[in-house]
Amino acid sequence: MKQQAVVVGGGIVGIFSAIYLKGFYRDVVLIEKEERLGGLLTSYQDHSAISYDYGTHIPCQTNIPEIDSIVFDYMPEREWEIFEQLKVGNYFNGIYNDKTGFPNLLSLPRSIYTEGIVDFLNGGHANSEYENLKQYLTAVYGDIFSKEVYEPIMHKLLNKSTEQLHINAFKIFDIKRLVVGDVNLTKELKKSELIDSKCAFPTYEIGASSNLKYYPKNNKGIKKWIDTLEKKAREEGINVKIGTTIQEIKYDREYITSIMLDNGEVFSPEKVVWTIPNQFLLRDIETPFTKFTPLEFREMRLYNFNFNKQFKVKEHYIYCFDNKLHSYRITLYPNLTESLVKQNIFNCTVEVLTQVNNQISSDCILNELITMGIIDKTYEVVNSSVCSIEKGFPIFTPEIVNNMKESVEILTEKVKNLVLLGKGKGDAFFMVDSLREAYEVLSSKNEG
Repeated sequence: MKQQAVVVGGGIVGIFSAIYLKGFYRDVVLIEKEERLGGLLTSYQDHSAISYDYGTHIPCQTNIPEIDSIVFDYMPEREWEIFEQLKVGNYFNGIYNDKTGFPNLLSLPRSIYTEGIVDFLNGGHANSEYENLKQYLTAVYGDIFSKEVYEPIMHKLLNKSTEQLHINAFKIFDIKRLVVGDVNLTKELKKSELIDSKCAFPTYEIGASSNLKYYPKNNKGIKKWIDTLEKKAREEGINVKIGTTIQEIKYDREYITSIMLDNGEVFSPEKVVWTIPNQFLLRDIETPFTKFTPLEFREMRLYNFNFNKQFKVKEHYIYCFDNKLHSYRITLYPNLTESLVKQNIFNCTVEVLTQVNNQISSDCILNELITMGIIDKTYEVVNSSVCSIEKGFPIFTPEIVNNMKESVEILTEKVKNLVLLGKGKGDAFFMVDSLREAYEVLSSKNEG
């Protein structure tokens, strides 16, 4: 068994990596600068002790036993809701759709749809050769749908034109597919591999992943998952360091030889797994990389409400792609777990992506919930709160993505005992993909 591994970053990728590596190293250290693990995978309780998550977080199995046995090790039904299928809706072009989370192009004016569907069906293959998102969308989805669908959505979410964005920018919002017809038409279109990659079924009941999903019962919030994993990590002997930062990294002859924390502790790792943005690492390890462009973010504003009765819709969460509204995603907690209904808790979180200091009132968001038909004017707010996360969603421009790619290549080549994962690598955007990538990379490097 090897001696020591250090994992930097206490998000879900870092937690998984630390627990996984404990099977191959006598000593595993997990370093997190915040006072808690999990990153945005957390919850808070308001003054009425009602839990709200920092966004929509519903863990999903990966179907890789080595991962699922770690992160879903203890999920008893008395404590967790278990789903095969999530109910996802969306609001787009003034229409609420309770069957799918993808934009439905049948809501477009008939003339625009008729003209656009021809280009959509004749669009080319997706590749990474395009200079920006506008070129990519025009080539793959056609000029009409690029202008009428994606341009207003991306401007609403990131406040930039598609010409200013990298092709990865829209992937974090899971809108690579569009609804263009009914079930029968979609089945025919999906016989083409090319069209299948950009065409969604008009209902989540067809084609969605059947991997099990989980959500805590009894007003615990997603923080319960992270607390469970932290307990597991500590029980397995992982040295969890929270509320501490790296003060110094020493590097010699292509290896990181020591890591010193701000409390004076020093570690001499055989392996370093880096799961946070790698600017700090570039600073401490002399590299030819000198043109790093700081990553831009949209502030994520979380509007939390508890009402006096159950919602008018049954979906677990809802996307709002309508550019006339501020709301982006709405999580309806009592629809996720009936245990809240039994406690007369009817709460939701509305995520809004905006600029720092942009004033959007709670009344404005309440009116949007009414407009979408999630509540009506008879609903009363029992309590509410608002919190902001300044670095909520990253804005991927071509320059930033190219910088990230170059930094990964340089660090991977220059540092032999370094593994970049998660935000340290920057090419996986969803939890399942990030966990799968972490396992594949770690297991391929003689760790399993």
